[in-house]
Amino acid sequence: YYYIASEHINTENWLTLNEDNVEFSHSELLQVLAKIAIALRHAHLKGVTHGSLHPAAIYVTPDLKVKIDDFGFHVLIPELMSEKAEIEEDFKFYVPPEIVRQTTEIDGRADIYSLGMILFHILSGQLPFFEPELLSSKEHRSLISAAENLFAHSLRKNPERRFLNLKDFITELKNISCELFGTTDVIEVVEEEFKSIPTNCNPQAFV
Repeated sequence: YYYIASEHINTENWLTLNEDNVEFSHSELLQVLAKIAIALRHAHLKGVTHGSLHPAAIYVTPDLKVKIDDFGFHVLIPELMSEKAEIEEDFKFYVPPEIVRQTTEIDGRADIYSLGMILFHILSGQLPFFEPELLSSKEHRSLISAAENLFAHSLRKNPERRFLNLKDFITELKNISCELFGTTDVIEVVEEEFKSIPTNCNPQAFV
């Protein structure tokens, strides 16, 4: 058996924060999303795909530090599906179609799908399977409108039609920031925070 040892995370996950109606400004939401995307991109550059990203696996501290949990769990999903095992509803809707179908090799585009789904749910309070009308959420209407292109290129069932990699996803976050605030500073500040992290990139990784 293999195990992943991780630090104790003494903060609430994003699912709990959302259920407790903890509010984030649009700027804070973009910062959190950028931190998740950049952290995952570092993993992708090392040849590691999360594959089972969901709100309960993302921990956000009051000062907007982000921790990501549950790496490696995606390998169990096809077996659970075949055995018709119960999978928590707060998890299964974020699983990329290619993992369920086992139709293609899993790469970083799986995480792009999950990240887009998480943002969709956080902003609208709904999932796209049940309610196609994004603009029903008045509170986040401007951000939802600005993020339409991000959703269009993240939530495709076919991974070939999604953003090529998280670098493109982050570029789209900058476009959203520019549309909302007239500047990309919100995202660039996050990028600066990550520049000190060594990547030791795997040149063969899907990036």
